[in-house]
Amino acid sequence: MPDQILQIPLNHLRVGPANTRKDKDAGQEDASITGLAQSIKQHGLLNPLTVRALGDGTYEIIAGQRRYLACKELGLATVAAIVREEVSDTSAVALSLIENVQRAHMHPLDKARAYHDLRDHYE
Repeated sequence: MPDQILQIPLNHLRVGPANTRKDKDAGQEDASITGLAQSIKQHGLLNPLTVRALGDGTYEIIAGQRRYLACKELGLATVAAIVREEVSDTSAVALSLIENVQRAHMHPLDKARAYHDLRDHYE
C-alpha cells in the first residue's frame, strides 16, 4: 500500500525513540515552538508530519516533532501526516536524521532580502 496522507488525532501520536531531535529547544534560533504555532495558526500546516503506524491505532512521529508540539500548543484536534508503510526502526532513524540534517539554514542576507521583498510587496 502506498504512503497516505491522513488527518490523525493528536492524542494518537507520540514521539518515538527513532526521532533524532532530542533537544526540543534546539533549532529555535529562527522560530520557537510558540512562533511556529502562531505561523501554523495564521497560514496552516504547510508540511505534514511523517509517521508510521504502530498497529494499535497510534502513530510514531518520524519527522515533524516541532510541528507536532506547535499543533499541540494550539490545541488542534488533528494534524495532517504522511503515514509511511513498513518502516523499520533503522529506516525511521534515517528518515528523521535526513529531515533534520539536510535542512539548510538560509544565509542571513537571503533572509533579509526575503523579508524586504515581503514588506515591499505585501504592506
